[in-house]
Amino acid sequence: MTSTDWADRGARSVAVLLDGNKDPDDAIDGTPLVDDDHLVLVNAWWEPITFALPEGSWVIVCDSYEPGRAGAPADASAGADERSVVVLRRTRVLP
Repeated sequence: MTSTDWADRGARSVAVLLDGNKDPDDAIDGTPLVDDDHLVLVNAWWEPITFALPEGSWVIVCDSYEPGRAGAPADASAGADERSVVVLRRTRVLP
């Protein structure tokens, strides 16, 4: 995002990617401790919004608008209903 995007008073949504592979800690044996990736979609708009997801297989962890969606796979363009938060998880496969 640019500084103009951050300053947009009309913006009502944001997505935050928590990269589970970024700057991992090390186990006692020196093995990097990595985690799954999480994506948090926040929609403060009064209508549903569609977000373009990073590549990979995303699963819905929780949805504040429709809690029953937890555990369901997310499409490449996932949505967040009006005034809701959706958390997605992408499982990291270790080599």
